Amino acid sequence: MKQFDVTLTNYAYGILNQHPMTSLMVRIFLPKVDHQFFALIYSYFRWLDDQVDGDELTTVEKEKLLARAYSTIYTSKVNAPQFPEKCLLESLSYGDKNNLPVRFPIKQMATAIEMDMKRIGEIPTKEQLRQLCLLRVCSYLNMLKILTKDGSLMEIPPDYGIACDEIHILRDIDEDFSRGIFNFSIEDVNKYRLNINRLNHPSWQPWIHYKIKNAGVLLKSGYLSLLKTGPSRYTGMCLLNLSKYWKCWLDLKAKYRSDNK
Repeated sequence: MKQFDVTLTNYAYGILNQHPMTSLMVRIFLPKVDHQFFALIYSYFRWLDDQVDGDELTTVEKEKLLARAYSTIYTSKVNAPQFPEKCLLESLSYGDKNNLPVRFPIKQMATAIEMDMKRIGEIPTKEQLRQLCLLRVCSYLNMLKILTKDGSLMEIPPDYGIACDEIHILRDIDEDFSRGIFNFSIEDVNKYRLNINRLNHPSWQPWIHYKIKNAGVLLKSGYLSLLKTGPSRYTGMCLLNLSKYWKCWLDLKAKYRSDNK
């Protein structure tokens, strides 16, 4: 089995280890070569997402960076690669040599980042938000299916991933709102009469409480669906990841309960 470049994997683990639960999850449940691959992909997309989300690059520069990402994914070539791009190239090379169709979920990950960038300053429809959420979820599950060849993963409904995505949205809503990323639909603006100029306006409370309640329902559904897949290290990995989101969900419930007092 091919081993990865040591310098690149050390760099990738340095990024992955900044997120202890994710790092613990892949180290416990994935074989070494798989969690090395995961670390390389994770470090690249953390870097790409930070570049696109940040303020250092202009919109044109961000578009060029995404075009460069797609070109690299399709061709496995890039001029003067930066260190994170070398991690991507290493991952693609591993996939090619082991006949793993990793380009598909990798492209999905890049597309999700591009969709996020293009909607800055615009309030999406409910369907647009649903498509973005499913793209994030499917890219993750598709990568696991490829790496593990675990057919049971095909039985997992998207509730697990959608719940995690919903909790991410609620956790980061203040920061995202300040940057012009609106993770609420135009339908919800009309239904709840949301004041889109002030996130701390009382009109937001019913919407936030509904989203928290719905995330809890999805978490429970995702948990039950994972149990039905039967015991495997990959089910264990998903359950451990789910426990992190249960805690985050409880923290959100406590936060917004105290805000009402």
